[in-house]
Amino acid sequence: MKDLINIKNLSGRYFADPFVVDFKEKNYIFVEDYSYKDKKGSISVIEIDKNDNQKIFEKIIEEPFHMSFPFVFQHNGIFYMVPETSESNSLKLYKCLNFPDKWVFCYDLISNIKCVDNIIFKKNKIYYLINTGSYQDDFSFQLNIYYSKSPISNKWKKHRLSPVYFSSERGRNGGFISQFNNLIRVAQNNGINYLGDNQYGQEMSLNNIKDISPDSFKEEFIKKIKPTFEENILGIHHMSGIENFTVFDYCKYDKIT
Repeated sequence: MKDLINIKNLSGRYFADPFVVDFKEKNYIFVEDYSYKDKKGSISVIEIDKNDNQKIFEKIIEEPFHMSFPFVFQHNGIFYMVPETSESNSLKLYKCLNFPDKWVFCYDLISNIKCVDNIIFKKNKIYYLINTGSYQDDFSFQLNIYYSKSPISNKWKKHRLSPVYFSSERGRNGGFISQFNNLIRVAQNNGINYLGDNQYGQEMSLNNIKDISPDSFKEEFIKKIKPTFEENILGIHHMSGIENFTVFDYCKYDKIT
């Protein structure tokens, strides 16, 4: 992680929650693009070519409400996105019309729901949706699972064991890594940063999903990732990856002189 290539934040904004997609020999990093002025996030995407040159497509999806965690998946040759849209009290589906920057809202996958940080994947011909629900207006620890025959269905069924966690260490997604036939769910965890302050997204854990069905769920803890690879890092809370490319975000303290 010390050999990282940085993507610089834009003035008055910051990037977070990166998800990477490989398309036509380029990598595309979909991110939350948070505006300090507007006090909300929209979705942007950064194109990375084979020489690590960067091109930013700004605010490819913007709504009146806050958006983050732009999880992208492909179904029948079409790209879809299920970003975090909890302020709208729904889980919304967006469809790509022209990759990577032309998207349109389709419909609610689930209406009348407060949830954040959604991931969708397929296992044994069934699609699973994992997110964190609101428990007394807290999105820190209640991990929910739903399942369906299609990832774009609006009739998701709740998993028999859901919620599968009430845990501050495993209850909130922090990304997803699909590599070498492994399904690795990243979980974020709050903690105390090196300044001694409470830190949102202070560290992450990697958890390999070993067994999942409509009636079962089992993860194997792999390791924790702590913000120790550079100086002055307050926290690290999101990671995603494909076979040959991994992205993560981190929060760093910049001294003002």
